Amino acid sequence: MGATMPPQAPTPGLIVWSDAERDDTVRAVIERTELPVVGIGGPPGDDAPRQLAEQTGHRPFDDLRAACASAGDACVLIAAPADAAPIPDPRRVVSLFPIPSRVADLGAGSSAAREDPGSDARLAPCLRCSYAMRAGTEIIEAFGPVRSMAMRSLGSPDAGSLGARLLDAMDMLRFLCGEPELIDGAYSPGERSRLVHGAAPERLDRLSGDMTINARFADGRGACLALSDRAPRGLETHLVALGSSGRLDVTPFALCWTAPDGSVTDRIEAPSDLEVSDPMGVLVACIVEQLSRATMHADGLDALRGYGAALAMSEAALLSARTGESESPSTILRMVIPG
Repeated sequence: MGATMPPQAPTPGLIVWSDAERDDTVRAVIERTELPVVGIGGPPGDDAPRQLAEQTGHRPFDDLRAACASAGDACVLIAAPADAAPIPDPRRVVSLFPIPSRVADLGAGSSAAREDPGSDARLAPCLRCSYAMRAGTEIIEAFGPVRSMAMRSLGSPDAGSLGARLLDAMDMLRFLCGEPELIDGAYSPGERSRLVHGAAPERLDRLSGDMTINARFADGRGACLALSDRAPRGLETHLVALGSSGRLDVTPFALCWTAPDGSVTDRIEAPSDLEVSDPMGVLVACIVEQLSRATMHADGLDALRGYGAALAMSEAALLSARTGESESPSTILRMVIPG
């Protein structure tokens, strides 16, 4: 008699919170993911999620908190702004917006302020959580210290907010270079922004437009970032890091280490079954991958370690854009999270 195979666990369902601006993205994600959709909703008065729910045979909802409270083992994709973080199990939540969106919401005992992975909603797209970064862990370790870094993350509204691009970039900067001493930011609101005179908002979830950022470290190292949520459709993310070992080029699905003599030391390329040949394909693949790993409660690179520090770096950039002066992220973090 053959061995009895243990029963397979049922595939978790997917609850989607969306709006008209992310409708195309959500439809593409639903088509690509293996998770069965069990609920679709959006902000009151938004017809796009209601129509999508009806087309897929679901009853639309407009109360995200209630939907999350009754989600059970389902994963939640937050693809539209949400007022708060109604998250019973953050490991199962993938969000295109920062949650929480300001340091003041962390609190002194927040898990987000510590180094614990897997305690906070998964940001997507997230370069450090990407296929290339996970597959290239040994390459990055072998490359060694980074002397300087440049990163551009240019997305359309399909990819979430400028606040998400900012937090993603700051997390990557902290991962490769550490926490900078000073940050200088410049901000230009998008054409659809309601902000007056281009003043940067205080919260990441209200941020839309373009940002350029320079970060300076006490030892003379530096980094520059170019970010937008008003670029052409999809997402284009490219990081270049320089060090004594040469140059690292990183995108969500490819990584290349070029030696000082110009030869390629090592590289990672996207699997052939991934449809990542265009910016929209990259965006959808990043979200689908994060959802897949959320079902496994995968931790490590999938969660933003030290979320509070990356959030403080982001707020320092916003404060700098308002004051016109360089700002210190450590000062912002100490005001809310002592020690």
